[in-house]
This record gives sequence, structure tokens and C-alpha cells, in this order.
Amino acid sequence: MIDLTLSSGLYKIASCVCFALINFLLKTIDLPASQVTCFESMFAAILLWSFSVQTRSSPHPLPQHNLAGSSPAEDAYWKNPLYWVRAALALFSSWLWVISMQKLPLLQSVSMGFLSPFITILGARFFLKERLTFWRILAVLLAFLGGTLISFGGRVQGLGLDPWVLAPLLTTVLFAAINLISKSLLSHTPPLILTRSLMMMTGLGWLCIGLFKDYDQWVMPSFDQWLQFTALGVLAAAAHMCSHLAMARADIIALLPLGVIRLVLSGGLGWFFLQETPSFWLICGIICVIGASSCLSWHLKK
Repeated sequence: MIDLTLSSGLYKIASCVCFALINFLLKTIDLPASQVTCFESMFAAILLWSFSVQTRSSPHPLPQHNLAGSSPAEDAYWKNPLYWVRAALALFSSWLWVISMQKLPLLQSVSMGFLSPFITILGARFFLKERLTFWRILAVLLAFLGGTLISFGGRVQGLGLDPWVLAPLLTTVLFAAINLISKSLLSHTPPLILTRSLMMMTGLGWLCIGLFKDYDQWVMPSFDQWLQFTALGVLAAAAHMCSHLAMARADIIALLPLGVIRLVLSGGLGWFFLQETPSFWLICGIICVIGASSCLSWHLKK
């Protein structure tokens, strides 16, 4: 297992800040989720592609083994089926995440994202046959208890549970699978290539879906919304790039404690700007999830 280093920690913190700002912006854009996902990914892909071209044309190009560099062989990512599996998962999960941001409180959706590492642990147990220790089992149980309590935070008066509360939960499962695939691809692919392909495939996928299926639901964005899409693209490129750089330098689970920054920042933005007050069950669920993260971190230090 790779220990947490200063560089991986800083990249993780940067990605958490960017993701929190993305989630806040998603709450302010009143457009179809497919359109938002498409423009966000396309703007990010264009930015990353421009950076790639600039890097190659530089008089002092980065060496091919550099994490931000690339080579002709690495650019042929479309030949690897794992890229297409990851792109398909990202295509659906990104759209589902935008919907959850639009329909649920900001803190509630983000809290569900903390279940991803624990779902990853279960996946490693069943598919990679990794051993489950006492602390890992306790962390998983606390995480899913927290997830259940967070779901109760989505109670609607007189209507029981909001069915859309399942959207961030399903997205979390998909994000866990994407992280596992990304971690395996990072062993032979630079983060820049990995991030660029993810944004490009997601953007083009939703552009095709929008043109042939949801075109009648799309509307022309206003000038302010184009500015928001530009900001989303910059933040998405930075967030995913920093996340991949962090994963390339440290284990996914070792980075888990730093994810609290995203939770705290998202909660602060939702409370201060959107007047979203967390419910009792939501607070209890968050405490359980943070406790699960602490158990897992303590286990890693032993």
C-alpha cells in the first residue's frame, strides 16, 4: 500500500474544494440534467485537450514517463475496453449526480458520496478476494448505518421518503466502480490522458443523447448560464485531474479522511447561500460515516 504523501494530500484537498464548488454551482443552474452534464464535460474536455496540445508543442516537452505527459501509445485509449466501461459508467453516474444535486439538499447528496470507499472495500472482498478485518467490517457497517440515516434526512412532509434519495446512493456505487477502474489504469496511463478521455467521452455521449433523444427538452442557455458552464468546465477539469493525481500517488483508502473537507465545505455553502438546514437524521448519519472513516484510518495506521 502506498502511504499518504504531501503531494497526494494536497491534490486530494484541491479536488475536494473543486468538487464542492461544482456541487454548489449545479444547484444554481435550472436546465435539464443531460444538458448540464454535456456542457460541463465538453468544456472540461476542451480545456484538457488544449493543455495537452500546449504541452506537446512546448520547446521543453514533459518526458513520457511524467504523470502529466503522454505518448502516442497512451493516446490510443480507445483500444482499451476498460476505458469504454469507465466511460459508460461515468455517462450515467454524472447525469444521475446532477439530478440528485437539483432535487435534494446539497449536504445530503454529498454525504452519500462518503459511502464510496466502503463499497469499494466490499467489491475488493468479493471480486479481488481481499481479507476483511474486524475494523474494516466495523467501518462498512457504520458507513451503511450512516447511509440509512442520511436517507431519512430526505423525508418529505406527508409523503414519506423522497424516492430521489436513491439517486446519490446509486451514483456512489457507480463512482466506486469508476475509481477502481481508474486506479488500475493509472498504473500505465498518465492522469492527464485519463482525465481527458473521461471528460471527452462523457461530453460526446450526452451530446449524442441530447441531439437524438432529449433535444426537445434542451433550451438555449442565457449569458449567465454560459458563464456558469465555463466555470463548471474549469472546475471539473481541475477536480478530476487532481483526483487522478492523488490516486496515482496514494491508495484510495489512505485519502479517505481528507474527503471530510468536501463535506464541510459543501455543508457550509448550502447553509450560507442556499439556507439549507441539515435535519437531525442527516447529522446522525454524517457522524456515523465520519466514524466509519476514522475506524478505517485507524486500521491503516496499525
